[in-house]
Amino acid sequence: MSESVAPERGFRAALRWLGQGLLSLPTTAALALVLGWSYLMYWAVTLPSEELEGVYYLKSFVNDLGHAPLFGLWILWMLPLLPRRGDWVVLGSKAWLALITLALLGGAGTEYLQGSIPGRTASWADVLTDVVGAASVLWVASYLGTPDATEEGTRSRLTRGLLACCASALLATFTV
Repeated sequence: MSESVAPERGFRAALRWLGQGLLSLPTTAALALVLGWSYLMYWAVTLPSEELEGVYYLKSFVNDLGHAPLFGLWILWMLPLLPRRGDWVVLGSKAWLALITLALLGGAGTEYLQGSIPGRTASWADVLTDVVGAASVLWVASYLGTPDATEEGTRSRLTRGLLACCASALLATFTV
């Protein structure tokens, strides 16, 4: 009689499964995903400003926090384009530097563009939130590629990444 092994559960297993699905995309599909997301980001940045009377910190915080997943996912969609070792992407120091630099340049470019739209403003703190979102995704993805990644370590990195994104969005909210 064979032993039945229960499927692994939790964030680590789910994120590894999703990551392997993403990494299985053909290069053309990964490029289409990156380009489509880039267009979505451009569209979001060029939306006209809503006329608000007074200061609405909660709405501003939510808008500022939106930068983190927008840029985090943008960088995530690029991972299938990187070299791999085994079944996971290689995220060494060169890949980190290239992707964080891309997030920084992309964030600065979108803020420059936003500053040219009537009623919109550019914010260096939004660029920081862009980079923190991208770094959080890379931190978790790098960890998930290690053989000793655990559920506890995954949850810890997800929580700390989320807190870092919230802190940078809070900074952006109060530096307007």
